[in-house]
Amino acid sequence: MAGFFAGELHAAPKKPLPKPLRVLLITGGCCHDYAKQKDILKQGLERRINIKIDHVHSPDKSTKPPLAIYGNPDYAKGYDLVIHDECSAGISDPKVIAGVLAPHKKGIPGVNLHCAMHSYRFGNFRAKVKLDADNAKWFEYIGIQSTGHGPQQPIDVAYENNVPFITKGAKNWTTQREELYNNVQVLPGTKVVARGTQGQRKAVVAWANEYHGARVFSTSLGHNNVTVADPRYLDFVARGILWATKREDWPVAMPKNESFDLNTKPKPQSNKGGKGKVAKVPKNAATGGKVTASSEESGKGNFAKLAVDGNPATRWCAAGSKKGEWLQVDLGKSQDIQNIRIIWEKSNSAYQYTIEGSADGKDWKKLVDESKNKEILQITPHKVDAKATRFFKITFLGSSTGVWGSLWEFEAHTGALPKLARKVVKASQNANARVSNSGGIEAAFDRVKAPEGFKLTL
Repeated sequence: MAGFFAGELHAAPKKPLPKPLRVLLITGGCCHDYAKQKDILKQGLERRINIKIDHVHSPDKSTKPPLAIYGNPDYAKGYDLVIHDECSAGISDPKVIAGVLAPHKKGIPGVNLHCAMHSYRFGNFRAKVKLDADNAKWFEYIGIQSTGHGPQQPIDVAYENNVPFITKGAKNWTTQREELYNNVQVLPGTKVVARGTQGQRKAVVAWANEYHGARVFSTSLGHNNVTVADPRYLDFVARGILWATKREDWPVAMPKNESFDLNTKPKPQSNKGGKGKVAKVPKNAATGGKVTASSEESGKGNFAKLAVDGNPATRWCAAGSKKGEWLQVDLGKSQDIQNIRIIWEKSNSAYQYTIEGSADGKDWKKLVDESKNKEILQITPHKVDAKATRFFKITFLGSSTGVWGSLWEFEAHTGALPKLARKVVKASQNANARVSNSGGIEAAFDRVKAPEGFKLTL
């Protein structure tokens, strides 16, 4: 590092180099290629600014990665800054969360990337949390409350001048395929650094705030390796680190001919009959149940019964676009249902709907009311109090894009909601792409380009 920064950090030959910042990078958890991204971040940031990055990483792919920091409130001792890049949406123990926040309460600055915004949540976190509430602690540190995201599509990023050092020299740009995180609320004192636009959707995508006297910089960008390795992204995060640690007088180097390997080495494939295996939705009380509907798109084979067949690539669709179309599922017997989940057909639409439950199919109790929903989510889980319930009725009330009432799968679980396997999500997304794109999903992938000098495989 000393040789790399010698020409940048002092003008006079005898002036000593400043001591490198010690930074702890935390990675692991659901839904992202952290095995590769941790290396891209370390290499890219150490090339740009005078820092030494250490890793705390878990290869676990669940929403509850067993990170070594949990249970150790002094995990950041000796570090100048912590980068949170973990996806720990299932870590909900207030004591564990308090331990994660402990170093920042003591004044250690933080930088938060992408899924850190959707970590450490519990209670009714989809509604606006009240400041000082037990389930508001992580959002108070982050500075913004976010609960979900839309489809992976390019995002137009526009910078604002509220924190001039972070955006100095930055030009507006458009990402490759990325997830636009929603903003349930921007907390008081938070300064907007950049906004993102994805079609008709808009949201703050980078911001800065203070937490117990410590500076905190966050960006919700960074889902895919191609974004993390983009020099514009790395420059942006590097400047965020220097701002958070009050090193605005330090330079940011601009590496030339920078290159990253964006591909994670695939695991050897088993020969034990895995080829051609169909992804399945977790078996639940609704699987294989009797289904009726107000109508079905029978001409295209989108029958009502396909909503509970366990196959995320087959679906029920109403025969028209009118509001009030419904789907009714008979579990066969009364059961105590705690969680339900719907995989809607489209990933780019906000669906409005209600879900009712009944013991006899005559007297109905409203369990879920999303009649005014504006949030774009393809997968919608709901915790419900549905004791001794045999029948469920989903009533479609419209959508933000005018699409018809249509869903890949409905689930009803007597216990905790099981994790939805990534291959299940991919199956529904790929099926959606085949329906929506005349060129097919392969054509959509063909349009994805890596920045100059990068290698990319999709």
